[in-house]
Formats: sequence, structure tokens, C-alpha cells
Amino acid sequence: MKVTIDIKYFAIAITSLLIAFLTINGTIQNYIHFAGVANEIGFFAMAGTAGVLCLFASFEKEKK
Repeated sequence: MKVTIDIKYFAIAITSLLIAFLTINGTIQNYIHFAGVANEIGFFAMAGTAGVLCLFASFEKEKK
């Protein structure tokens, strides 16, 4: 069984997880001004979820 990595989904995953990290770190507030803490937490949750789902989608078994 050989596992391959789909670069498109992997790049989206890395970008989404980087955005989630920058949101928690507070760096993204220099570029995006959130209306409240709940909006910032929701933005982090959506970016983190998209990153994890794309990371799972990037690995696939090679077809015979």
C-alpha cells in the first residue's frame, strides 16, 4: 500500500493552519479587526477545522 500526498489540499491545509495559529497568536488582528472575542474564536475554529479537514483529505491511497 502506497500513500500519496495531494499538493493542492496540503497547501490549503498549511495555509489554514497558519491562519489559525496567527489568530490565536494575535498577529492577525493587525490585518483583520474583529467585532468581539466571540468572532475571533469563531474565525479560529473555522480556520482550524478547514486546516484539519484538508490535511486529512491530502493523504490518499494509490489506486492499482
